[in-house]
Amino acid sequence: MVAHSSDPGGITVLQGRGDGTFDYLQRIDVADRLIYVDIADFNHDGSADIVVTRDKQTFAGVFLNEGDGLFDPREILIEAENRIYSLVVADLDHDPFPDLITADYEQSTLSVSLGKKPGF
Repeated sequence: MVAHSSDPGGITVLQGRGDGTFDYLQRIDVADRLIYVDIADFNHDGSADIVVTRDKQTFAGVFLNEGDGLFDPREILIEAENRIYSLVVADLDHDPFPDLITADYEQSTLSVSLGKKPGF
């Protein structure tokens, strides 16, 4: 996947052929300029979902994997207590749902958003 930092932004999803080349699968349009992109299984269905952050926003966006290599373009928002510049996905509380640690370099703050069962 490729996060576009243009405004408006977007995510291009490419599938590896196994020979070092890729096939285009999908583009997901996003209203703002993207800063960071990562993957994790947010709804615990065995498929990697996409999480993105935007320039100077206080939320991350998750796009759920539909199981066929494509992603649902309806974004699920996860609020943070800071303006997110970067994030780390990890399981901090040892449940099956990924948690987000977000960083705001301008304010020198970190925020933790604990994952919840599907539906967020």
